Amino acid sequence: MTDVANVKLARHERVVAEMKNFDSPVYAFDAKPEEEVAFEFIYEGEEVLQSIKPGCGCTDVSLAGNIIAGKITVGKAEPDTFSKYITVYFDDGEPYCTENDKKNMVPNPLKLTVSLTLTGTLK
Repeated sequence: MTDVANVKLARHERVVAEMKNFDSPVYAFDAKPEEEVAFEFIYEGEEVLQSIKPGCGCTDVSLAGNIIAGKITVGKAEPDTFSKYITVYFDDGEPYCTENDKKNMVPNPLKLTVSLTLTGTLK
């Protein structure tokens, strides 16, 4: 196995391990269009959570220690079942971005992140 493959495998194993440290990596809910739904994820692992980023503007989210909480506003044009994502960044010493061979800044593939999922079903 190449060095790059070993690094990718080690990162994948860390992501899988950290996903198990959340009370649940998926928050499922039923809602009506334009309804606000509160949610919470609790991280029970040893790593430090650095920051979070919602996947879209309909999700308002905050980080307080090991608790990720917020609310999602369900759009009236959502399909019957939909998913939204929250990216969690860990304080692992890796920068968010790195420079590629063309001197452009790109997301750092070594930065430890996990994605939490909000899955809604319209009533």
